[in-house]
Amino acid sequence: MTVPVPSPAPIPVGVLVVDGEPQPEEGLAVVLRVGGQVVESARAGSKALAVLAEDPPEALECDPSRIEHQIGERAIGCWPSSPAEALR
Repeated sequence: MTVPVPSPAPIPVGVLVVDGEPQPEEGLAVVLRVGGQVVESARAGSKALAVLAEDPPEALECDPSRIEHQIGERAIGCWPSSPAEALR
């Protein structure tokens, strides 16, 4: 008899979700949380910059049509040894 081996639990990753529209931002945040991730959301560039300055996440999901140049520059500065994760 073969005993099923449980899958290891995912390692939580801090993700910053930046989107000016509430539906995509909230929907992705819910999916990531259900998947075991730690999510911080920002609908405004100023909040995203504050999160990046205070406690940079391991990954950034940002609507490319809404990304502000400052958010991109700050995000790159948070991960000097590795690029930001592209989640969509």
